[in-house]
Amino acid sequence: MSKRQVNSSFVLVVVLVVSVGAFSAETEAPTEAPAPPTTRDLEAEAASSTEDEPASADEKKKKKGGRLRDPLDGKFDLTAGSKRGSGWLPLAIPFNEPALGVGLVAALAYIHPQKGSSGGGPGLSGRPPTVTFGGGGATTNGTWAAAAGHYHVFGDDKARYLGAVAAGSVNLTFYGFGDQPSDKDDGLDFTIDLVGTVQNLRFRIGDSGFFLGLRYVFAATETTFDLDVPEVPLTGDSNLAGLTALLGFDNRDNIFTPSSGLEIDLDISWFNEAVGSDFNFERVDAFFRYYLPIKKKFVLGFRVDVDAAGDDAPFYALPFVVLRGVPIFRYLGNYVVTLEIEPRYKIDGRWSVLAFTGQGRAAREWDQMSDAEHAYNYGVGFRYLIARKLGLGVGLDIAVGPEETAPYLIIGSAW
Repeated sequence: MSKRQVNSSFVLVVVLVVSVGAFSAETEAPTEAPAPPTTRDLEAEAASSTEDEPASADEKKKKKGGRLRDPLDGKFDLTAGSKRGSGWLPLAIPFNEPALGVGLVAALAYIHPQKGSSGGGPGLSGRPPTVTFGGGGATTNGTWAAAAGHYHVFGDDKARYLGAVAAGSVNLTFYGFGDQPSDKDDGLDFTIDLVGTVQNLRFRIGDSGFFLGLRYVFAATETTFDLDVPEVPLTGDSNLAGLTALLGFDNRDNIFTPSSGLEIDLDISWFNEAVGSDFNFERVDAFFRYYLPIKKKFVLGFRVDVDAAGDDAPFYALPFVVLRGVPIFRYLGNYVVTLEIEPRYKIDGRWSVLAFTGQGRAAREWDQMSDAEHAYNYGVGFRYLIARKLGLGVGLDIAVGPEETAPYLIIGSAW
């Protein structure tokens, strides 16, 4: 999920993650970091195959085997019939989230042909692709969402823009805060209806892996609870809007399923009446992702998230622990810390298996973090490289959390 959520507000997190999956606003691309051996070998073979005709009748037959069979290995591949991964990419994705139920997401993306000279192909030690997308989904608990947008890479990857609009109705449960859990064991059910937009622009600093940028988010919301609960901070209609200063570094080898490199982001947000918000507060989101290749087969991933929001933030805009196996919005607070590790073993050029474990805490005050409820997860999964020219893997994870065990269909990276 990777492949990453929009962190400025809870409402846009849910809509964009459910609707557009792998094409997230916060997924950044590499500079010129070397690809791991398996990926580099496949990329070299792909380059040579586009320059020379197949040398034998068998190779010609293999190449004509269908637009969904990769001519390099004969395996199923969504980008087999496209040049450098460009073209239409339809997705119909089963969806499962403990807080939302089981559902289906349908999306259609157009990956634009690349121009310029940087790198060897979209997502492979080069600039990210330019993508136009749209989609929607619904789940068994009555949640639905739809979104459409465009992600554009300018020039020789000197600037990146994302614009998206979204609408939806999300049914969730309020369990209180991480260090102040609700007295009701089952929590308090509520619905948030919304229409919103996100506008994001980043500029590369020179030829480095550093980016500076600005993001604007706006969401018109209506929040209703199933019961009359005066202790809940907010119900009714409200607008949430904010400006975010963005500072990031990224030298991962792939934007979808990384095997090496580092990604760091610091987002500082101001929600204020001056930009259309009904609330005045600040929020800071910092995250760290590191992928360490070990020899040719192993990749060890590390993740650390630290989030903080001001006291005047509405409850639905507060950060919460995000871990596979933990329902979204279950562990909520003004301060949230989450850690996770994920070792992955490459069986061959297509298949990988992995394990993961993590923990997180949420509290209203930083000095109450040690008393907060402890969220944790552990589990196993697999990945299949379904779009080699994009470096995009898909797979299934089985995650165990404090409340339940749940399966997750993963597009790209779970982070």
